[in-house]
Amino acid sequence: MNIRKALIWTGAISVAVGIGLWIKYQLELSYKLVYNTINPRIKKVTPKEVIAEFDMTIDNPTELNVGINGMDIDVYANGVKVSNIFSQVKVQLEPKKMATIPLRLTLNPQLLLQNTTALLSTGLNIDNVILTLRGKLKIRKFGVPLSIPFIYTATYKELMG
Repeated sequence: MNIRKALIWTGAISVAVGIGLWIKYQLELSYKLVYNTINPRIKKVTPKEVIAEFDMTIDNPTELNVGINGMDIDVYANGVKVSNIFSQVKVQLEPKKMATIPLRLTLNPQLLLQNTTALLSTGLNIDNVILTLRGKLKIRKFGVPLSIPFIYTATYKELMG
C-alpha cells in the first residue's frame, strides 16, 4: 500500500512540475511579443483634457497562441505619470500573426505643466515629449490568469504621427 501511495504522489508531483514548466515556457515565449502603435487620432483638446485614440498592435513571432483578456497601462510623459489606460478588449493572438487592440488615452495636460522640468527638457516642443507606456497584458492559460509586463516608448510625434 505504501508503494501505491508513493507512486500516486510521484505522479501528482510530476504533473504539477510539468504544468509549472509549461506555464514558464509559455511566459518566456510571451515576452517575445512585439508592440507598436498605429492609427493615431486626436479626439479632443482643451486646457484640462486631451483625448486621443490609437491602436496598439501586438506582433506574435512565436508558435504560441495567446488569448488576451485586456490591458492595464500607465502612461508617462518625460517620466511623469499622466494617465492610465484600461482595456477589456478580448483578442486571440495566433502564432506568427498580429493583433490590433483599440486604446483611448485621456490625460490632463496640466500634469505636464506642473512638472516644468519635464516640459523644459523638450524645449517646450510637444513633439519631443517622450511617452512611455508601461503595461500589463492580461492573459489566461488553462484558467490561470497571468500578467505579462511590457514597455513601449515613443515621442509624441511618433505616437500621434
